[in-house]
Order: sequence, then structure tokens, then C-alpha cells
Amino acid sequence: MNKYFCLALFSAIAGMVSKVARETSVDSTPVDFLLGSAPSFFSILGVLFFSKVMVAKEKYSYKYPAFILLGTLLYEIEQIWSNRAFDIYDILALLLGYFLFLIITGASGVELKKQASTE
Repeated sequence: MNKYFCLALFSAIAGMVSKVARETSVDSTPVDFLLGSAPSFFSILGVLFFSKVMVAKEKYSYKYPAFILLGTLLYEIEQIWSNRAFDIYDILALLLGYFLFLIITGASGVELKKQASTE
């Protein structure tokens, strides 16, 4: 099984568990803080790893995760104007998940250099 598929599956399960645990958690500030942003953190990790699995290796570039991050950030920012709960910590969790994905996949500078050399 592909390691990125396993990471995507783990992230999806961890996101669902953290969402359920958040609703049944005790009234503890650190626990509420972590469980409040955990679904955002794990959701972006799951989607990013799943995109890495679904897109062919030769066609995958740094643009895919960047656009996924942009979409999730826009969704979070849109909550300011809708009747949903906006939380700056969700945005920080998304950014942390994005950068963790880049570190795990090694997509920091290597792919950018390869992309620039082929164009």
C-alpha cells in the first residue's frame, strides 16, 4: 500500500475522531484548544496526501497543494461573513498542516527546481 494513502487514511480517521472527541470533551482550555483546531489540521493533511495519491507522479507539482490550501483558507475566511464560527486557530492549523505536508513529502525546494528546469 502507498505510504501517502496510509497517511491520508490516518489523517481522515484522526480528523473524524477529533471532531467527535471535541463534542464530548471535558471543559479544559488546552484540550478544547487542541481539539478545536484538530479537524482542520487533519482534514487538510488528508486531502493533500490523497491528492498526492490520485494525481500521476509525473504530473504532480507544487501547484496542487497550494490550490488546496487556498481553497481551504477561502472557506475558513468566508465564515466571517456567514453565520458560522470563524476561528483564527483553524487558519493556523491549516497552514501548519500544509507545511507539515511539504516537509513530509520533501516538496520544499526540490520540486520547484525540477519544475523550473523543465520549463
